[in-house]
Amino acid sequence: MTDIALSEDENLLAVAENENKIYFYNLNKNKVVLEIETFVDYGGQRMCFANKDESLIVGAYNKSALKAYNISSGEQIWENKLVKKVQHISRNQISSDFIHVYSDTLGLVNIDVKTGKIIEKISKVRKINSFLKSQVLEKEITYEIQYSDSKKIIEVEKKSLITLDMLLYKNSFIISEMGQPLRSFNLLANNLEWEFNLPKETHFLNIYIIGNNLYCILYDFGKKENNKLYKIDPTKGLLIDVITLPVRSTRFLFSKRGNYLININLEVVSIETGQVLKIIDLAN
Repeated sequence: MTDIALSEDENLLAVAENENKIYFYNLNKNKVVLEIETFVDYGGQRMCFANKDESLIVGAYNKSALKAYNISSGEQIWENKLVKKVQHISRNQISSDFIHVYSDTLGLVNIDVKTGKIIEKISKVRKINSFLKSQVLEKEITYEIQYSDSKKIIEVEKKSLITLDMLLYKNSFIISEMGQPLRSFNLLANNLEWEFNLPKETHFLNIYIIGNNLYCILYDFGKKENNKLYKIDPTKGLLIDVITLPVRSTRFLFSKRGNYLININLEVVSIETGQVLKIIDLAN
């Protein structure tokens, strides 16, 4: 599999296979409901459901077009040939009118989900992570947290050139960076709350809050072992549990409404036990 993406309502899983086909798998009906022919190459995050799950935005690094497809009919809605060498596509949680696209040619741009036109080019920002009432702008040496209901802006210093993942939890900003401890920054007190040190030659690829727990996927690039899932208290940075996952991968999706994750091998895995709950069969 080349890439996977989960719809916002978590009913559909988009699966890119062999760089030339995307399957839409309905997780409630346990079957493929649509197939489309297109190009999605490996690496980055180049698929994203958008426009309230009415369309799927698809980018590529080695082909020169950003495209949108209707997920009911499979028809192409629009194409933008200006956006080339796409690395990352993400939804904006505050507004469903546009998406964030980062490419090696244009940098970060906001794209209108209905027309595919570039709304805005955002200079000196590598990535935007948006949340319900705020967004985090990753800049060269700082993270800038902006709140949608006020003009308040908070800056947090970066510790690494490569940011792996970040999230906001209550009044805390939690960051995973290459070669650095996982850290939590209190936005009200404007200070470091805690740090969590990782084993040598490892890092947390993804971090995610489910309920009152922080789940972190550990990737070991030294021992070449399967990924591990760390369960951490997000208020104190204390380890609760560690389980070994049944795969070694750099691509996972967490479910917001269920206690499971989906890996690139299309295994649905319990985040409590690490057991495979089911394997998604695209032949159905």
